[in-house]
Amino acid sequence: MNMIFIFIIIWTDNEFEKIRLRDPEAFEKMYNEYKLKLYNFIILKVNGDADVAEEILSDTVYSALISAPSIKSKDKVLSWLFRIANRRFCDYLRKKYRDKKIKQSLEKERNDFVEENEENNDEKIVMMKSAMENLKPVYKELIKMKYIEDKSQREIAEHFNKSRISVESMIFRAKEALKKEIKKIYREAV
Repeated sequence: MNMIFIFIIIWTDNEFEKIRLRDPEAFEKMYNEYKLKLYNFIILKVNGDADVAEEILSDTVYSALISAPSIKSKDKVLSWLFRIANRRFCDYLRKKYRDKKIKQSLEKERNDFVEENEENNDEKIVMMKSAMENLKPVYKELIKMKYIEDKSQREIAEHFNKSRISVESMIFRAKEALKKEIKKIYREAV
């Protein structure tokens, strides 16, 4: 006979209030109690991708810390954390979809750009390289890491010693700058 044990943590009023007040020790205790459950919940959602699961778990804990004062009941701490984890998973899916669309858009622009005049292919490659050269060095490196080396935002964030959110914003600005440079060079060429 298989037996399943479910352990429910009962928080005292004092511990619960400390969590709501973002007390580091109380928050660490809560994290240690629930991290495995949250991780298992997330890993199932991301089909076993440990890097993504850890990234979402990290975002979940950060969001929980920020929104700790809003938790209403000490009996619902775990369900509150699961709701946050589910929201961070949905954010991940939206971002993944958005990144895919942006990557496709850049590829389409690049393909349209290259296919426009096959006889001027070398000229167009020079224009694309020129557009990249006109970018700030950090933007060049970001675009190269994200779209040529296919690095994850976590890897890029570690490289630049920045948060994942900062890197996401930097990549967006780099892509916008590249589009602007391509259009500028194209207008000058026409």
